[in-house]
Amino acid sequence: MSRKWLLTTTLAIFALGASGCPALMLGSLGYEGYEYEKTGTLPGMPSSTHSASTREANPRPTPSPEEIE
Repeated sequence: MSRKWLLTTTLAIFALGASGCPALMLGSLGYEGYEYEKTGTLPGMPSSTHSASTREANPRPTPSPEEIE
């Protein structure tokens, strides 16, 4: 039974390490939670004050071939 737990634990630690740094993941989640409590929005998410129709109504003009370097 203890070999099974050792193998499971080893595989879990390996999978966690291969997926990224857990310390950075936890710090990022803490920051996102802080920003949500402070502002009510998640960092990186578009604000809900602008409607989708407003964004589509003002598209950027396509640059002319002379403007492209």
